[in-house]
Amino acid sequence: MKRITLVISSLVLILVLVLSLGLTACSSTEKTAATTAAPATTTTATPAPTTSAAPAPKTTTPPPPAKPAAFTLSNLSIVPAEIDLGGQVTVTVLVKNTGESKGSYEVNYKVNNEFLQYKTVTIDGGTQQTLTVTIIGKKAGTNTLNVNDLSDTFTVKAPPPSTDTTTPAVIPWQEAKNHIGETITVEGPIIDKFDIGTAMLLGMGKSATDSGTVGIEISYSLASELPADLFVGLTIKATGLTYINPLGGCSLKVNAASDIEVVE
Repeated sequence: MKRITLVISSLVLILVLVLSLGLTACSSTEKTAATTAAPATTTTATPAPTTSAAPAPKTTTPPPPAKPAAFTLSNLSIVPAEIDLGGQVTVTVLVKNTGESKGSYEVNYKVNNEFLQYKTVTIDGGTQQTLTVTIIGKKAGTNTLNVNDLSDTFTVKAPPPSTDTTTPAVIPWQEAKNHIGETITVEGPIIDKFDIGTAMLLGMGKSATDSGTVGIEISYSLASELPADLFVGLTIKATGLTYINPLGGCSLKVNAASDIEVVE
């Protein structure tokens, strides 16, 4: 009996030891599990890509526009200062374009406030040009020449009084150009008439706008004393001083109605 009891006690003791060892092992396992942690994952932040700013576009300032053409007149000259009746003076004037652009300019010539002619000149910017014209002295005494805003004077000497009382010879209209500067009587048919802005011009032999005509110049006041048709279609004799007109042909200035005679 005692032996059985001893055996049972030994078994109980062995069981208690086994249980103790099991609990100890479980506790150690838990501690190891708790102690052995998964290694921390370190995440390295990737820097955001750097975007370079686009360079500002280059701006080109356009050049300022060229200054428009602007003109001045200077150095008006009349040579010679004195001429005989029917003689010629040479007129020069300097035209300057003070702008930067090419342009055209009109130069007007007047004698004693009577329009004679005009010239149009085209000049590059910053350059200048000299204009030259010739003018017939048709009025004895001091004559005032205006070239746009400039002015100067020249003298036309009066001819000595004539003692010849004979009737002047009549010159055919085709030969009148050979007597520039003379007082003559010319004969020819009147083809047409033309208003030149300062007087009426009758075309003798050819149209009044033809450089080959003999232009019979008649003032407006004198024209009011003559027939309305101004002898167009008739042959006349006209007496007066001859000069070179702006077309380069011959003209004759009539001063009185008695200087014109209709040829029957």
